[in-house]
Amino acid sequence: MADRGKWTGAGRRAPADAAIIAGMLLSLAAYYVVPAPLLCLPPLLVFGVLAWFRLEAALCLLPLTFPFWYVPKQVAGQVVFPLSEIVLAVCAAVALAQGARHLPALRHRLPRLARAPLGRSGPRLALGALLLALGTAIGIVIAPRPHEALRAWRWEVAEPLLYFALVVLVVRRPWRAAHLLVWAMLGSAAMVAALATIQVFWLHVTFAPLAQGNKLLPFATAAGAVPRATAIIYGSGNSLGAWLARAIPLALALAFTLARGQKRPRDMYSMASGAERWLAGVCALLCLPALMWSASRGAWVACVAGCAIIAGGWLWSAFSTRATRLRDAWRRRDRGWWRWGWVVAALGVLAVALLVVWQPVVALAGLLLAGHGGSGEVRLLLWRSALAMLRDHPLFGVGPDQFLSYYSPHFSAHPYWMPVLNGHPTLAAREPDLSHPHNLLLEVWLSGGLLAVVGFVLLAVEALRRAAKLHHGAAGWQSAAALGLLGAVVAMLVHGLVDSAYFAPDLALWFWWALALVVTLERTIPRRAERTSYSVPLRRGEGGQKAGDAGANDRGRA
Repeated sequence: MADRGKWTGAGRRAPADAAIIAGMLLSLAAYYVVPAPLLCLPPLLVFGVLAWFRLEAALCLLPLTFPFWYVPKQVAGQVVFPLSEIVLAVCAAVALAQGARHLPALRHRLPRLARAPLGRSGPRLALGALLLALGTAIGIVIAPRPHEALRAWRWEVAEPLLYFALVVLVVRRPWRAAHLLVWAMLGSAAMVAALATIQVFWLHVTFAPLAQGNKLLPFATAAGAVPRATAIIYGSGNSLGAWLARAIPLALALAFTLARGQKRPRDMYSMASGAERWLAGVCALLCLPALMWSASRGAWVACVAGCAIIAGGWLWSAFSTRATRLRDAWRRRDRGWWRWGWVVAALGVLAVALLVVWQPVVALAGLLLAGHGGSGEVRLLLWRSALAMLRDHPLFGVGPDQFLSYYSPHFSAHPYWMPVLNGHPTLAAREPDLSHPHNLLLEVWLSGGLLAVVGFVLLAVEALRRAAKLHHGAAGWQSAAALGLLGAVVAMLVHGLVDSAYFAPDLALWFWWALALVVTLERTIPRRAERTSYSVPLRRGEGGQKAGDAGANDRGRA
């Protein structure tokens, strides 16, 4: 309990923590902005020294670097690395050095320490991670271009999994870590949204994709056209939309779910203040126009789905008492007629709701499809090509980042590309170089086979199940954060129906950040022996009396 109080501002370490975190942020910004490789080394050294004293904070701040993956840092000459990869390497080196330093004293506790990550993450999550890593690793062996497959495995499986393992191992103060993880992610979304705003109104440039040299190119909006943004750092508006669609539900959950004013003991956690709710609301308002400017309709639908989860969770919590009464009345066996009356009434309300919302839903679907041009037809043809690949490689897939090797005529003598269908040319003929099937399930299956599919499904189900359980079982800030995370994961899965949702380095890091946040939030829930002391708010003066009664009972039993 005392450790949680330190982070609320009442503890002695709070000012030092704030100063170290500020130093980390400034040193990372200086390292990334300074172009000269030699001049930027001192800021990186400063970050490494600060990470030595607060490795937990350094790992929790890492999500701030995820969106900048597509604009890597020049290390020496033509050698470049993404900022997130550099920071992760520094944190891993610090963790190894600290472990080696304390190894003699911890030698007798090594078996227990080795079992700690499994105990914190859970067997199903660990099994899912193992299957995903194993399936994609087998894909490297069978890939026609193993070098590229190994690189994709490193970026999209190994490094995100390393980040998750470090967070699970290193975090000792879960309240502070959960707070930093959430706000680092929201901070990254706010930065991306700010860059999109700057791009639309002032700086009309964008970075070309890495394969095209990663250079700044003009990105002007045509006269009379709706502005479209890539946030400068992305090569496509779809990437911007994918990032913001995950962040907006989390921001809305903190802005609105916390506004109910749940009572929290001051000695536990007092960071969920009105200022925090306002910051979350400002973040959501900043991200919404940037999401619209991305013109990614898949991200729009995904964001709506995630926000619907937030609204449903908020309404359920708001009317939980009434729902409990209805459930108790439903279970009464002596009022069968009353029970069936409620069934008929509920069906009637549902029918009326469907009639009311049917026309707006149809109009919205028509608006979304009308602006797609031929991309819908191209996706259908792409999915047919992906299914044809799966028929030929059902067990192990084709390997990570190998879709293009089988799809494009530039890399295969017998491509799965469909420029002609039933004797007629298709719109897919104009896009022979698509690198992924634009569907999450198809991409996971092709990248790692059935093992990867089973592993990813386990991970996604665990994230949804444990976030929902946290939302209903916790209270206050962690309940709101769990609800926001639940909405964000739903947004990811919905977006994965029509686009890539995991096999991109920044999105893979996001997914394992979400799992790390779930595990960290679970650790904020006290043990059963402690939970009764504050799970129900006590009236003034009641706490001391109950504590005295408990002490008297203990003395009587002794």
